[in-house]
Amino acid sequence: MYNKSDKDLLSLDNVTSQEVQEIEAYLERFLGIKDEPVKGEYGRKVEVQEAEDSARRHRRDFADPFFAGIYTSREGEVLDLNGEELKIVNLVQYDWNDGNSDKYFQLINPDKEERLLYLEQNQALLNAFQEKPLEIFETGMPTFRTEKPPPMIQVAGKDYFLGHYKTGKCFITGVSTFIEVEQWQYHSKDKKSYIRVMNNQGLISFFQGEKRNQADFQDALDLDDRPLRDLETREPGWREEDLV
Repeated sequence: MYNKSDKDLLSLDNVTSQEVQEIEAYLERFLGIKDEPVKGEYGRKVEVQEAEDSARRHRRDFADPFFAGIYTSREGEVLDLNGEELKIVNLVQYDWNDGNSDKYFQLINPDKEERLLYLEQNQALLNAFQEKPLEIFETGMPTFRTEKPPPMIQVAGKDYFLGHYKTGKCFITGVSTFIEVEQWQYHSKDKKSYIRVMNNQGLISFFQGEKRNQADFQDALDLDDRPLRDLETREPGWREEDLV
């Protein structure tokens, strides 16, 4: 019976603050919860700002109309990647200070398994990478020093070398605030894969990306497919039409 008493659902002993943040991020991904900063939260070094204070960047003049179609897709639409039908359930836009804007898609297949797709903008060009999150033990680094990042990361015996460093704003659909973020990208020698390190105001996340070409996609968008939920009943915040 509900008696207004507090109960511990998860007890963590001898766990570092960074490991607790990683557990939080894992639970959010597993439960489909969007990460929204809370004032006073551990590791949040920069105050979040109202998204209305800075207009989200819009860009439509891409050289490749195929990837431009995916770039402008919305939550609830469907694409086919490597023969697997995937529905977009969440998307993020990164407006970098170098003038480029990347898109990050969270997708699920019919079995509710998660897939991640990252579209990287280089002026008029777009590159697509299929990603997967990495645990710290997979990177071989117990900590990542943002003030002095390593020149190389080795994952599964493969070397990745520091290439790009970016700072900018992160916009999440349905969230009324943006977050200041920074990102390091480590490239393989053949440039076909990378390790992406994201610093979300103190929370460090690692992602491994493999480059995808048009041949990996079929029926890129199913515009007739019904969205997952009624757009008119959503909570206030950034909506799909706010995205490029």
